[in-house]
Amino acid sequence: MFCINCGNEIKIKESSFCPYCGSKLPEINSVIEQETISTFQVVTQKENIITSIFSKYFSPNDDYGDYLMISDEDGIQEEEMEDYIGKDRMLMFFDYCGKGEMGFLLTEKEFIVGEGQRIKRYALKKIKSFIMDKSMLADVMYIMTDDGKRSREIYLTSIRDVKHFQITFLKFFDEVYSYYHPEYVNKKQEISLYNIGAICEQHLWNSPYAEIGNPLNEKNSKKYYKAVVNFVIDVGEEVYLIYDTTTFGSCKQGFSICSTGIYGCDDNNRKFYISWETFKTISYRKTLLNFKIENRGFIMAIGDTNKIIKIFDAIKAVL
Repeated sequence: MFCINCGNEIKIKESSFCPYCGSKLPEINSVIEQETISTFQVVTQKENIITSIFSKYFSPNDDYGDYLMISDEDGIQEEEMEDYIGKDRMLMFFDYCGKGEMGFLLTEKEFIVGEGQRIKRYALKKIKSFIMDKSMLADVMYIMTDDGKRSREIYLTSIRDVKHFQITFLKFFDEVYSYYHPEYVNKKQEISLYNIGAICEQHLWNSPYAEIGNPLNEKNSKKYYKAVVNFVIDVGEEVYLIYDTTTFGSCKQGFSICSTGIYGCDDNNRKFYISWETFKTISYRKTLLNFKIENRGFIMAIGDTNKIIKIFDAIKAVL
C-alpha cells in the first residue's frame, strides 16, 4: 500500500497513519473517494444536458431516411458500434449509403467519423462549428475545431431532406458549443447591440430576389436553407437579409447580412465573409452593370442596388 499524500510505500497494512508524513490514511482515502464521486456526478450532469439539447432538435420520428438513426429514450442499440462507444449513450448514427460503413456517430461526449478503415474522434466541447458544402455534386460537411483545424469531408449522401438536416444539425451544435463556452454567448450578445436586423427591416421592400426580417421565421424558407449552405454561413448566425442574384433562385450567388457580418458568393463563385469590424473600412458602390463590395461583383435587379446601399450606409453609421 502507498500513501496517497506523500507517495511512500507503507508496509504495515493495518496502519492508520503514514509513518513518513503522518497523514491519516482513511481520511485521505475518503477525500479521494468523495472527489471521484463528485467528478462522476459533474460528468454525468453534462452528458444529461447534451442529451436534453439533442432532444430539442431531433426526434426518433424525424424522417431523414433509412440510414440516419436518431435516439429515443433508450438510445440507439447497435451492437457493432459498442466497440467504438463503450458505455456512452449513442444519440445519432449515420450508416453511409446503407453499406454498413460508419459515416458518423454522435454520443453524449464525442462526434466520431468513419474514414475508410479508420475512425476519428472529436470531443464535443472542441467542435466550434461545421461547414456545409458540395463536393462533386454531393452534399458534404467539415468539422471546424476550436483551434482552427478543419476535418476531412464527411459525405451526407442518402440523407433525406438534407438541407433541413444541415440547418438543424448546425443549430444543435451551436447550442452545445454555447453550453461548453459561455463566453461565446456573451460575444453574440455584444454584437446584437448593433441591432442589424432592425436596420434591415426599416428598409423593407418587395423584391423577388430578397428576403428580409430573419428569413428562418418564414414558412418553408427554401432561400434561407440554400443561403446557409451555399454562402457557408457560420453556426449560430442570425440571418437578417438574403439577396439572391441568380435568375432561378438557386442562391448560389449573392450575399446575406447576418449578426456578425456579411457572407456571400460573388459572380466569380468566390465565397467570402466580411466581419462588421472589417466592414467599417471597406468600399461598396454601384457600377454601370452591377454592384460591387470591394472587388466582388454582383448583378442585381434595377432599383435593388440603391436599397442595398441605403442598408449598408445605415449599418456603417452605427458601427
